[in-house]
Amino acid sequence: QAAGEVVWRDVRRDLSLIRVKAPLGDSVSLGNGRRNPRPGERLFLLPCVTDDRGGTRLGTLGEKPAMVNGQPLWQVNLRVSPGDSGSPVFDSDGRLVGMVKGRFRGTGTRGFLIPLDTIRDFLGKDGQ
Repeated sequence: QAAGEVVWRDVRRDLSLIRVKAPLGDSVSLGNGRRNPRPGERLFLLPCVTDDRGGTRLGTLGEKPAMVNGQPLWQVNLRVSPGDSGSPVFDSDGRLVGMVKGRFRGTGTRGFLIPLDTIRDFLGKDGQ
């Protein structure tokens, strides 16, 4: 846990950039990320908040991104729980493909991801 300051917020994309002064340890590289995973491909969610069921969760990518309120979102067949928003999702080679946006209401296994390109675009606006 560390104190931080919001330096950039994009409500439309549902993303925020937070500056933290304390060292955070391990991080995920966007440069080695993967832009276009294939529908049906296996994906792995590494939840920000772990629960009593363990850590990494396995799922699959649904169809190509759909536009939701003007933003591309991927549908995934993956257990998405409250508190998972912002959690990274990786392909089977450990490359970042996106970030959890949320889940379809009334289900626990139909989630939505913010694609890597949207995250890169957002960070480019602030110049990182």
